[in-house]
Amino acid sequence: MMSGGRPGGEGPPPGVTPESRQGRYAVTPWSVQRLYRPFIWTSLIVALVYGFGTGAGMMFAPAFGIDRGLWWIVHGQAHGVAQIFGWGGLFLMGVSFHVVPRFRNGPMDFPWPQRAVLTLIVLGVSLRFFGQSLHRRPFSPDLLDASGVVLLAGMLIYAVVLGRALVRGQNPRSQTEAWLWSAIVWGVVAAVLHARIVFRMADTDAIAAPGLWNIAMIDAGLVGFLIIFIMGVATRAIVGFLALKPTLRWLTWIALALLNVGTAWYVIARYRAESDETAAIGLLLQAAGFVAFVIALRIFEPPARKNTYIEGTYTRYEWFIRGAFAWLLVAAGLIVLDAIGMLSDDRILSAPMSAPITHAFTLGFVTMIIFGVGIRMLTLFEGTEAPMHWLMDVVLVSLNTSVALRVVYGFGSLPGADQLQGLSGGLGLLAFVGFAVVLRRSFGTKQRASYARRAAAAGMQRFAQVRVAGPGSRPGLSMSDTGPQSQNPDSESERDQE
Repeated sequence: MMSGGRPGGEGPPPGVTPESRQGRYAVTPWSVQRLYRPFIWTSLIVALVYGFGTGAGMMFAPAFGIDRGLWWIVHGQAHGVAQIFGWGGLFLMGVSFHVVPRFRNGPMDFPWPQRAVLTLIVLGVSLRFFGQSLHRRPFSPDLLDASGVVLLAGMLIYAVVLGRALVRGQNPRSQTEAWLWSAIVWGVVAAVLHARIVFRMADTDAIAAPGLWNIAMIDAGLVGFLIIFIMGVATRAIVGFLALKPTLRWLTWIALALLNVGTAWYVIARYRAESDETAAIGLLLQAAGFVAFVIALRIFEPPARKNTYIEGTYTRYEWFIRGAFAWLLVAAGLIVLDAIGMLSDDRILSAPMSAPITHAFTLGFVTMIIFGVGIRMLTLFEGTEAPMHWLMDVVLVSLNTSVALRVVYGFGSLPGADQLQGLSGGLGLLAFVGFAVVLRRSFGTKQRASYARRAAAAGMQRFAQVRVAGPGSRPGLSMSDTGPQSQNPDSESERDQE
């Protein structure tokens, strides 16, 4: 990089020194940015307003005797778009802008692409929410049309920026990239389907989205974009975080193929209004892909080594991650049951209002893994520690109970269904608020200072042990909130992420 001069040997203009140029135009390489920060905080706000808040309100209403009517469908569809693109989408986009260039050891376009993506996605989600919720207003069709254009523009910019980061990297190609490319493509497909839906709604003055098209869009966004993206990152980050045994690469390739083919099959079948029997094939392929990936990741096998942490680390984030993959297996079982019901013309999951499959995916897997990986990964990125471990434990119990209630009541109308589903919505909202509080406090000065002290103490302890034991010795004891363990406190799983 040249500094203070131009090609050809010409110096800077008179009166302009390198120091003055530095003062006016501060050097800000992408690698020192925290591009994820605005995405994380915005995703939490969107989820609180349009996602978990709206969802809890919808679940509480029947418990208070309010009939489910057209309003339920309208708000449910808008809520679904907000959860996919606004909650999960924005959170994962922010993380991807930080980790993908590091995976590839290459540059990242910034900062205007990130600002454009964030603005357009939030605007698109908001326009869809209000355009559909205020369907009686004369300007509703205009809001819907605008939401389709704006959301698609945001996804296209995101795809280009992340794609360029993947292409320009210097590290050897890895399987993780195939997962990320698949997720990028499916994100654009979901945005295209969303645009097609809202254009149709605006043209026909429809209050609700076409049912089968909406199902196709949700599957493309949820399975194709969010879940495949998470799985791609899992092959790198989660393997390191949990010190898992080497992934079965050949089986992850099979899982990726099954998920892409199954999702494409199901999305096309629903979009073209094919028979249930045809659509069921896609569901069975997806279920096989989920099971294959969990086996390949070896998430439930004993780890390759025992992880240790600097004192003060919230170590039960591992429970969130393993719990998420347990719910993924439950979701796989549910879609198998749904596929069997389609093939036999006898639907087993008879309570669609509970949406057990959707919530096993969105709450059980996506949200659970965001909570677990987020509380670990973001604190590492920031050089801080999570406070209020007890509150994260409450989050873990609340979220699992919320998902369990949704799944149980998917099999039929049971006594107290409305009240307990209302409880499910309330517990989900409680879990979300608890996570947001802990994460926000993690970014405070007090937590950063505490982490710095603990990290320095752990480093001094390690230095002293090496001096006593001699070069090449194994690290000694490191105190953590799980007790003394034998391993380097600055563990490999932490270093792998940066």
